[in-house]
Amino acid sequence: SPSERSLPSPALSSASTIDTNAKQPMTNHHSPITNHQSPMTTVTLTRQNKIGKAVNGTITFPIGEKTYSYPTIENADFIIPAGTYPLNRTWPPKFKKLLTIIEEVPEREGIRIHMGTKPEHSTGCVLVNPMAAANLDIMFNYLKKYTEDEKVQIEITDPVCSRA
Repeated sequence: SPSERSLPSPALSSASTIDTNAKQPMTNHHSPITNHQSPMTTVTLTRQNKIGKAVNGTITFPIGEKTYSYPTIENADFIIPAGTYPLNRTWPPKFKKLLTIIEEVPEREGIRIHMGTKPEHSTGCVLVNPMAAANLDIMFNYLKKYTEDEKVQIEITDPVCSRA
């Protein structure tokens, strides 16, 4: 049962723990996910501010009864539209390691979540600080173990730099 599964200890990272009952602002932009048969687990990315080309945000993972959050950065010139997208893990030759890919992005491909510190490090990917990148991999691994057969999606909300 879900309550018997091993969950990450807050000591694993410096991630913030967030009240899962708190209401988050929602937008109704592009939502390519429809009619999935299996249960869905949602990772959220909330864009919080834009400074120059840097769009700063927070990515949040629901693991059991808790959530874990990490800061993100994106390049304002290449951000993908707010919306809900499937997540998957693949092994890209460029990075030579298992990374998370955001799928079904309109007119885009290869949009990943990986480490980076400057908006210039991205042409659409969501970057996490290298200090948090190891924790990000841990979160995805725990998420996959916890969800087992469930599909995982990311919901991106964009109150600061919405694009049509």
